[in-house]
Amino acid sequence: MKISKHMLTLGAVALTAGAVVAAGAASVSARNVGTDRDEMSQKIAQRFGLDQSEVESFFEENRAQHQAERQAQFEENLTQAIADGKITEAQKQAILVKHEEVKSQRDSIRDLEPEERRAAMQEKHEEMRTWAESQGISLEDIMPKPRGGRGVSQDKSRGMGMHR
Repeated sequence: MKISKHMLTLGAVALTAGAVVAAGAASVSARNVGTDRDEMSQKIAQRFGLDQSEVESFFEENRAQHQAERQAQFEENLTQAIADGKITEAQKQAILVKHEEVKSQRDSIRDLEPEERRAAMQEKHEEMRTWAESQGISLEDIMPKPRGGRGVSQDKSRGMGMHR
């Protein structure tokens, strides 16, 4: 398979940009993500003499790939929870339906001011906790453990209940 110099350059640029994005992700507010992404694509295109739409397309493909990997891992974790006796197949299916519902609602809070977004996320988290309890599901059993392995918090005063 022949790889063009253009594709190698685009790949190297993407890796570099990915590292920059990852390093700065914690400091970027949700309000500016689209603008920042567009600005970065423009700067990369200008710097390396690439077409901006190709750079944007590459980032979108990469984002979609990571999203698909996260979804597959989520489903794998649910399957493992079934094997571990933590949930049933019916509960897994209910979780998957609820997960899609939550994903579709995410965009509605993305453009809120930080305090409004935090309050809306807290409300959504409480709704999810109530829903899970009504389904006989322990969120602690199915939620991925954040880095550091602390799991879902019982402290309902902090964000989504996931500790930083």
